Amino acid sequence: MFPKFFSPTVVFLSFAVSAAAVADNVPAQKKDYDPLRAMQNPNTSNSLLTEKKSPYSFEKEKRDDAFSLDVAGEYFWDFGSDLPHGNGWGISVAGTAHIDTDTPNWDLIASLEFLGFTAESSNYMHKDRRVKESLQSANLIFSFGLSRTFYEKFTASVLLGVGMGLTYGELKGDDFKTTSSGNYTTTLSVKPTCEFHFNENWSIFGAYRFAYISPSIASKVAGWHNLDLFTQSAEIGVRYRF
Repeated sequence: MFPKFFSPTVVFLSFAVSAAAVADNVPAQKKDYDPLRAMQNPNTSNSLLTEKKSPYSFEKEKRDDAFSLDVAGEYFWDFGSDLPHGNGWGISVAGTAHIDTDTPNWDLIASLEFLGFTAESSNYMHKDRRVKESLQSANLIFSFGLSRTFYEKFTASVLLGVGMGLTYGELKGDDFKTTSSGNYTTTLSVKPTCEFHFNENWSIFGAYRFAYISPSIASKVAGWHNLDLFTQSAEIGVRYRF
């Protein structure tokens, strides 16, 4: 019925080859654009995650709640009050908790700080006596405040603190022997700070502190019951953020 060279098998094979060729020439169906997929894939040109980041910007885990250790040296001057022209040196060691807020660039901060210092007044007249005071003080201060980051590398903060401590002092005079005494103290502190970030962990900071420390020492020889201090200090230190 069919010629030998045009058998049904040959017709079927020819049809299969033609269908395969047509299928190869049909372009693949284009997928619809999915914005969520684009955001999740940083290699696509439509990704919103490919923007260049500053080397100083904190990663998200670093911007969340964190803890830092602060060590600083302090110079005290112009005590005023009952320690005229008093100057001295001190050290501050603090552990600070940085609590992330929902507001960009703002953090709550809470600090537990050890503040120790020594100071000495100049010679001055008190009740017709030429006297000179020196003292050493150790205080534990709890502070609470706010901080704000500017330009990714700078942070400014203000801490308000209250604490307790112990102050030991000596009184020297021209016509009596040196006397010494000590007393427990209550401390009120205000401390604004500016900080520069080297990287995500290390930073350097400078601060000014105003503190009221009372009562400090009781000096019966000079006729005082208490010696109250209004202290000022400049502070510079380093911070390591965990």
